[in-house]
Amino acid sequence: MVPGLHGVVLTSSVTRDPPQDPGSVFAIDLSRITLPTLLINHRDDGCFVAVPADAPRLLEALSRAPAKQALLYDGAPPARTRCAKPCRSTATTASSPRS
Repeated sequence: MVPGLHGVVLTSSVTRDPPQDPGSVFAIDLSRITLPTLLINHRDDGCFVAVPADAPRLLEALSRAPAKQALLYDGAPPARTRCAKPCRSTATTASSPRS
């Protein structure tokens, strides 16, 4: 554990392997995270590698986190159905959370 670190926030985590750059958050041992963890995604994020519907699977993988929660936001500009590069999340511009 890192001294002074009190929690982890994962925003629009890559949960699916992009073809040009294999590797997702599931490639690491998420059970090693032993701090409270917050997942944040935009409900309508169209990115094909950061899929909001994968949040339950991600929460399950955080088996040793003492507290964990997923928040879905909406209110940002309309999402694209697929992004050209898996890096443009709309979660940071969202306005209203939905648990």
